[in-house]
Amino acid sequence: MSSKELGEVFLDLQFNKDASNLDLVTATPYLPFIFEALIYAIERGFNLPIIWNTSSYEKIETLTFLEGIVDIYLPDIRYTSNIVGKKYSGVNDYWSKARLAVKEMYRQIGDTFLLKEDKDTIELKRGIIIRLLVLPNYLNQAKEALKFIKYEISENVHISLMDQYVPVYKAKQYEKISRYLSKSEYIEVINYMNNLGFKNGWIQTHLLDKSY
Repeated sequence: MSSKELGEVFLDLQFNKDASNLDLVTATPYLPFIFEALIYAIERGFNLPIIWNTSSYEKIETLTFLEGIVDIYLPDIRYTSNIVGKKYSGVNDYWSKARLAVKEMYRQIGDTFLLKEDKDTIELKRGIIIRLLVLPNYLNQAKEALKFIKYEISENVHISLMDQYVPVYKAKQYEKISRYLSKSEYIEVINYMNNLGFKNGWIQTHLLDKSY
């Protein structure tokens, strides 16, 4: 596929498929190609909000290039330890890079959270949502991430605290992450987040019941 053909796909999403945004998932390796396609599409009327959906393992240079292009950042924070990142993701400097990357994304967007509402839908047009996947036996990592967000980013930023970890692929080789998250573990992190004073964001309900 050429960049022109990809640009036509973007245009088709807007004008024929009624898409509400363009969600670019783990797109960094293809950025030059995507950028050419975006130029082609924008010159022909493309104006959907652009989402950068990322593990946060990004170079600052990449993110500064994206300033003014990306409308919505969806960064994950997976670990707050380079040692844990090396163990499970095979990179030596996950947290060293990710913390700076999330700061840069926030610098660009700030606390802005621009929604478009109509009778049937609510669409995000600009903002940042930091996603935290709580891992079994690593509640300290989630808590450290929440402290980082509060004290180094903003307590007003939107957070998605996720309970959906599934121990697939090689996870069974590691005792600590070889099982699903428990309800009590998830509630502990929810309570910790609430005690820090966060007010914007979401929790998931897979592990919760109406009594919570």
